Amino acid sequence: MNNFLISFNAIMPLATYIMIGVCITYFKLMDENFLEKFNTFLFKFCYPVLIFSNVYNTDFAVAADVSVITYNLLFIAAIAAVLVIVAPLIIDSKPTCSTFVQAGFRSNVLLFGLPLTISIFGAESAGMIGITAAFIVPLYNVIAVIVLEYFRGENITPLLLAKNILKNPLIRGATLGICYNLLGLPRPAFMQQVISNLATSTTVFAIIILGASLKFSSLKINMKYLVLGISLRLVIAPAIAVFIAYNVLGFVGMPLFVTLVISAAPVAASAFTMARNMGGDYEICAQYIAISTVLSVFTIFGWIMLLMTLRLI
Repeated sequence: MNNFLISFNAIMPLATYIMIGVCITYFKLMDENFLEKFNTFLFKFCYPVLIFSNVYNTDFAVAADVSVITYNLLFIAAIAAVLVIVAPLIIDSKPTCSTFVQAGFRSNVLLFGLPLTISIFGAESAGMIGITAAFIVPLYNVIAVIVLEYFRGENITPLLLAKNILKNPLIRGATLGICYNLLGLPRPAFMQQVISNLATSTTVFAIIILGASLKFSSLKINMKYLVLGISLRLVIAPAIAVFIAYNVLGFVGMPLFVTLVISAAPVAASAFTMARNMGGDYEICAQYIAISTVLSVFTIFGWIMLLMTLRLI
């Protein structure tokens, strides 16, 4: 029951933000034009600040487990590569393909990984998941840019693809954070406060806008892709990730749990922002995020109970 409450309490704030967004649309407090502009603001300014803050504030010399970081990076890259090949075989629409691939490899590790890990292993456990996430989140963004550019249907040369990746605001935020971190550049106290407040509010506003963008009328049309994508995110991906981590690499305890929360967390809210700004199917992306967030209360609880019963964590 305690593990269920941990998952429930981690997810309910996100579900509440989504419902606030739904209410905003229902009561017509924002029109489509405003949602479009606000989403652009989040993509070009707020998310880069969030990523910069996460990377800058990470102490890469503490609690880093190279094997855990390397395995999760390789697993994410591998599942994205497989889905890029498979998606066009089952989905006709290229924008939907790019969104399906994002749903498959991109999890909300920042919002779910840290609280769950601390709840199970204590505050001293925050280092490993925090540092692993600091490597994974930039990779998510790089792969997402590549996938979205690839499925735009344009003739993408390697040079143009590299240029588009470097122009992406999220990649710039991560790059700047790495430079500041490695060079040890100072930030004035007031600037730290500003960046911290912006980073904290970014996800809240992003999820509210996501909720406001939900189109329930298309749920039935998208049901096949929703079932497949959410099953992949919450069940299939974590099953494969945990199986390999334990049986091949011998992960148990904290390393195995970190792998679990990275692979079993629901679809990341930032996937919607990128889909809307880079030609993806943002309507189905919003549905992926909303439904996987709610269902993950039960699936994450099930994964935790299974690994605890098997005495693997």
